[in-house]
Amino acid sequence: LRAKLLYLLSEGAEKIRIDLNAEVLNKLLNSKELSEDFKNISKGADVCAVPHRTYHEEQINFRTGIFETPENAVKLS
Repeated sequence: LRAKLLYLLSEGAEKIRIDLNAEVLNKLLNSKELSEDFKNISKGADVCAVPHRTYHEEQINFRTGIFETPENAVKLS
């Protein structure tokens, strides 16, 4: 997750949406170290995460560019 985010940012992405398993997102948000890390590496970019209850734990999708931001999206940066 971190490596892909760093890659997208290095390619110039300014807006990133991450769709992932809801429990995985909760673990990420509950870890102060990981939350702070995401904020630090994504400075200057608009990064949000969208929780999905039906996604398997390993399933993660990234979107860049123009996309809809659902109401349940969580801002990571």
